[in-house]
Amino acid sequence: MKGFRGSRPFPLDTERKARCLSVLRELCITSTELAKLLGVDRAYISALISGRELSVKNEARVAQYLGVPVDYLFPQRSPAELAVLRERENAEKERRARLRSAREELRRRTVNAESA
Repeated sequence: MKGFRGSRPFPLDTERKARCLSVLRELCITSTELAKLLGVDRAYISALISGRELSVKNEARVAQYLGVPVDYLFPQRSPAELAVLRERENAEKERRARLRSAREELRRRTVNAESA
């Protein structure tokens, strides 16, 4: 299987995102400017860059505009690679939830200590 274009939502692809942002920085273009130049929403460009939205047509437009090969900016991921990305994303979500819970507990203790 060459690549996978399965059901949405796709997991965050941090390597793809970093690669795209690096090219944008090198060319001194923001994602907002890129979106305006291509006539799409900034949110859509953000989703495309991060791998949350997949569109062969728009990926090709972005790569062509930036003068970079499509396969470099937007590599196709196999189902196994997508599974790994999804696991990483879920682990990060769990880590953030634990931190949020710990901060809330700390706030409760602080409020209780101040009111005592």
